[in-house]
This record gives sequence, C-alpha cells and structure tokens, in this order.
Amino acid sequence: MSKTIVISANTAWFLLHFERELIINLIQDGYNIHCISKYDKTTFRKLNKLGCTCHKIHINRKGMSPIEETYTLLQYLLLYIKIRPKVILSFTIKPVIYSGIISRILKIKTINTITGLGTAFINEGLQKKIVITLYKSALKKADKVLVLNNYDKKIFIKYKLCNKEILNIIPGAGVDINKFKYSIKPPSSIIDFVFIGRILKDKGILEFIEASKKILLNYENIKVQIVGPIDTDNISAINTEELENLIKDTKIKYLGESADIYPILKQSDCIVLPSYREGVPTVLLEAMATGRPIITTDAPGCTELVINNKNGYKVPIKDPKELSKAMTKIINLSNAERVTMGKLNREIIKQRYTKEMVVNEYKSLLRTLYKNLK
Repeated sequence: MSKTIVISANTAWFLLHFERELIINLIQDGYNIHCISKYDKTTFRKLNKLGCTCHKIHINRKGMSPIEETYTLLQYLLLYIKIRPKVILSFTIKPVIYSGIISRILKIKTINTITGLGTAFINEGLQKKIVITLYKSALKKADKVLVLNNYDKKIFIKYKLCNKEILNIIPGAGVDINKFKYSIKPPSSIIDFVFIGRILKDKGILEFIEASKKILLNYENIKVQIVGPIDTDNISAINTEELENLIKDTKIKYLGESADIYPILKQSDCIVLPSYREGVPTVLLEAMATGRPIITTDAPGCTELVINNKNGYKVPIKDPKELSKAMTKIINLSNAERVTMGKLNREIIKQRYTKEMVVNEYKSLLRTLYKNLK
C-alpha cells in the first residue's frame, strides 16, 4: 500500500519551523512526504533537504475574493489528483478548509489540526459566520480534528463544526527540550523583558509597548526588546514604519526576525506575550523549556500555561496597565525567585508539551488510519 502523505499549511515557514521533526520522523518511518504551501524558495530548499517533495500553491492568508479563493481550491484539487495521497495532514485555516472539501470529493483520509481559531473568532461579524460555514463543510467527513486547547474544543462543540467523536486536544507543536535546554541566567542588575512573535496587534504588541514605556519611566535597570517578523500578509499587521514610530525616543529595541531564539531566551529574565488569542503559543513553550518566567494574557491558548504567581503572571486582554503591574512584579522578585519560577516551567514542559509527545501522537493516529484503509 502506498504510504504517500501530504502535509499542507499556508506557509513553508510554518512547515519547517513547527513540523520539521514530524516530517523527519515520518520519512524515517517510510512515508513519502509531499508538502504544499505558498512558495518560498529558501524554505522549499530546506524542506527538500529533509527528504520531502514541495509543491507551491497560491494562497492569500487574508484574502476573501471569491475568484482568488476558487483558484486556490482548484490548485489544491489538481495537486491531490496528481499526488494521490492516502492521508492529508492539514494545518492553519485555509489549508484545513480547502483540503477538507477536496478530501470529501476524492475520499482521502484526513487529520486536521486547528492551530488557532484566529482573527475571525476574536470579533463577531460576517467573517466569523463564513468561517463557521466553511469549517462545517470541510470537516463533515474528516477522520480526525485536533485542537490545541480546551476553549477551542468547546467552540467546535458549541457551533457543531465537526463530529465531537473525532475531536481531540493536542498540546500545540511541542518543544524540543534537547534544543531548548534548561539554563539559569546569572544574577544581574539588569532585568531583560522580551516580546517574541509576529508584529501583530492580535499578539498584543501595542499593549507590550505601552506597558514597557511606563516601566522604563519608573525603573532604570530595565532592558526591553522586541523580536519577530513584520507579517504584512496578516490583517492585524503593523508595518515597519508604524513600529519605528511607536518605539521612537524610547529604550525599546526592535531586533528584527531571528532564526534562532534560544540565545535570546537564555539572556532574558522574562518573556512577555500579551496575545488576544492563541492555539498554544510555541514561543512561550520554548521560554518555559529554557527556564524563564512568562507573562501572558487570560486568553484561550495562553491562560492554560500559567499558574499565577507560580510560574509567571497572566493579565486581562488589551490591558497595558495590568501588564505593566505584572512586569513590575517580575522586577521586584529576587533572582532566586525567578529561577524557581523557571524550574517549574521546565517541569511543566517535560510533563505535557515535549515535541516527542506530539510527534508520537501523530504517528499513532496515522497507524490507526492506515489500518482502516481499504
């Protein structure tokens, strides 16, 4: 029996950074892996070196044009007819929806991972209604639907987006605890706060900047850095000029995008991600694995990671005042107290969120699907 599998996401960057270990493991197990995403020459080359075949597709992450979306759907259809996979693993919203629709037509087994319900579910409106309708159509005959947190599971059940018998929770993309080794930062008079993530309003970048400005006015021994890409394809994006104006005449430093955030995590005292909504934020998992306290929001996907006052702090969404109070708490802790928080975070990761656990879950699901293939 053919062991051809398609893994699809909206960007090749997503596949390389979040699903690299899964791809490697599946290839080692004898699966023939095809990756489908928006074209990215450098990342496609890296994925090819892993041993998989890459296929480009036109996909506009924030577009809603019927003509453009129909074109994307037809591209998926033609690729699936050409590749003839036995199973499709889909990640991110549009690949899940379009692959789900086509898999019903071509009778292909599917595992759909909802990496986050995204901007559409942050606000009520027409976009949310459209996404709900599309999910129901795409997931009607799905074999497995995976969400990353209990809140999203409840949403799927509430709106009947799929059969609840096929709905499971998986702990995000997981974190490689061998790469993100536990590290204790030596005592220092400088307290280093870092925001790591795409520069989006939905990630809470505006609140982080506002809270940081207040902290920098009240304390001298503070370092504030922002790390991450300017994601202009996203509907809640902030461009480079806007970001530069926001941090102008402050001590806040924007370091741009980093290919390796582990050295940044090691040098930090606390990672801050005041997001409006997540699946499970990988950057917080990586910070926790490294042994750093975290500050995040009481938002889906974030709130589950924090035992308040034990391994970090959580604050209300869109509340820079409370965020600055949480940052002040970190400043007022002793180095030993921050180390204790970090040790607990490392243990939480080892128990619930390792990359090995996540990869093994997907491999188990695939074995089950192959047993049921005719």
